[in-house]
Amino acid sequence: MADLAGVSHQTVSRVINASPLVADRTRTRVLKVIARLNYRPNKVARNLAAGRSALIGVITFAVESYGPSHLIISISEGARKLGYHVVVASAEYPSPEEVRRCANELREHGVEGFILILPAALNLRPLESIFGIRR
Repeated sequence: MADLAGVSHQTVSRVINASPLVADRTRTRVLKVIARLNYRPNKVARNLAAGRSALIGVITFAVESYGPSHLIISISEGARKLGYHVVVASAEYPSPEEVRRCANELREHGVEGFILILPAALNLRPLESIFGIRR
């Protein structure tokens, strides 16, 4: 892409990241090449280079029920506004073992944090170390 636009890779990166350090004429030339090639930045590669995933893990149960599903939609909308995406793991039964399984599954996807939508009566004390909770 840089070769087609007659600029360096760094200049293409600056255009993609909306840096003010690019002349308008150069920016226009690069944007035309981007449009012609139908280029889409690879967010996975960008997040890998930045050392983050931009993923939030949600652990829930009864995802088909109105309450949890409505919460997931709201969480997803809020996360998107902040540049994050949501990955959901549903526990078949709200038990510490199922929550542990879901947490491990979400960790494999590289989530940066967890949101739990679980019954308040569920004793999660045995799982505190999984979520980094210290008392």
